[in-house]
Amino acid sequence: MSDCGVCIGSEPDGYCDFIVQEDRKARKPHKCCECDKEIAIGEKYEHARGKFEGEMWTADTCLICREIAETFYCNGRMFGGELWEDMEYCFPEMTTGCLARLTTVAAKTELQRRWQEWKFSQTA
Repeated sequence: MSDCGVCIGSEPDGYCDFIVQEDRKARKPHKCCECDKEIAIGEKYEHARGKFEGEMWTADTCLICREIAETFYCNGRMFGGELWEDMEYCFPEMTTGCLARLTTVAAKTELQRRWQEWKFSQTA
């Protein structure tokens, strides 16, 4: 059990008619909607689509950002580029126990990299 109490509270203004999430293997390059990393041909990623307040939307997410989002959003996951801004609000409360909540080395490494980058920018 980790000692991490970090939770991103998501309170969307409106309602979602539906969401469909599926894992895909890229047949062409895509861009992660959260970190802007290129998702290369042959790489697995998450494709989500839905309808929010009558408007259709799609989001492609790399597996690292997906794991971090699913781990730290506590009232339902948000899509579309808010993950790392939301995580920055949580960084002051983070502990190393938060890293233990993640299951892959890649996700732990990326979260630790961004957390340390934030931490050292605060002391500069």
